[in-house]
Amino acid sequence: MMLAFRASIDPHLARLHPLDAGLEPVLLLSELRLDCADLGSDPQVLAMAWNSPTTRSGQLGMMYVLEGSALGAHVLKAQAEQLGMTATRGARHLARQIADKTRWSAFLRVLEAAEPFSLNEAVDAAVCLFDVAISSAGTESHGE
Repeated sequence: MMLAFRASIDPHLARLHPLDAGLEPVLLLSELRLDCADLGSDPQVLAMAWNSPTTRSGQLGMMYVLEGSALGAHVLKAQAEQLGMTATRGARHLARQIADKTRWSAFLRVLEAAEPFSLNEAVDAAVCLFDVAISSAGTESHGE
């Protein structure tokens, strides 16, 4: 599911301008592909079409979801380690996602200082990103 999700969003993220110095979007697609290979899986995924936000407020809403998910990745990394997965085998994407411990607080500073800011645009973009994630859950087929 995460591979399908990131196959859909990473190309859009790669084209975004950073919110601030050091807040370039974190791309995870390459690491996810390597992690799948480590686990003996070769899922074939189709990237979903979706409308990436075009405004700064929309981008902030989308990045709120992604930066927030990095907080949860700390928990998942600990659980992955209990299963023998590490930053070099099976859990590369989690390690990359949480590599910068200062990102959440840096993101919050940018969010709080954003002017002008449209809460409606930010919420719409966040909801859209969640919709892409939920829809991604059913898009993969595992190659044997």
